[in-house]
Amino acid sequence: MKLNILYVLSLMVTSLACSMPLLAEAVSSNTADNINGSSIDGGCSLDATLSPKPITEGNVSYVSGGICIDGVDQMKRMAKDFPLEVVLVQKSAEYEKENYIADVRITIKDAKDNVMLEVVTEGPFLLVDLPSGSYQMTADFRHNIKSRNIKIDKNKHQRIVFLWPADSVDN
Repeated sequence: MKLNILYVLSLMVTSLACSMPLLAEAVSSNTADNINGSSIDGGCSLDATLSPKPITEGNVSYVSGGICIDGVDQMKRMAKDFPLEVVLVQKSAEYEKENYIADVRITIKDAKDNVMLEVVTEGPFLLVDLPSGSYQMTADFRHNIKSRNIKIDKNKHQRIVFLWPADSVDN
């Protein structure tokens, strides 16, 4: 009986030792959540009771985040409290899917060309509370700039998705 237990234990240790490089590679790879719902980085754990706090600049408040599954869930829960939700994604080069991205420079200007908000996102979600009105929004990801005209109504929530091609590269 002792021999069988030792044999089983040695198999378990060997199996674990062989899988460690694969496990390390899986954990260290920067797997982003993709918009079609496949993989997401599970290495991040947030306290669900600690939602990110909005940052206020002038009369604009915003929250940026969503870098792990808990963060994505938090941002999705918080989105209903903001009139503008911006989601940032990039086509995947390997699959016909889109991946969430971060480090996107967002600039929002009012109708008089005054900068209302300029921020580099900390995750794929940006929630913004702006006064009602018309705005021009630009999103710069690796020098590939996209822009949209938006109209904010404090009583309505709108979701804008910016999508970049797989070949967006730094210049």
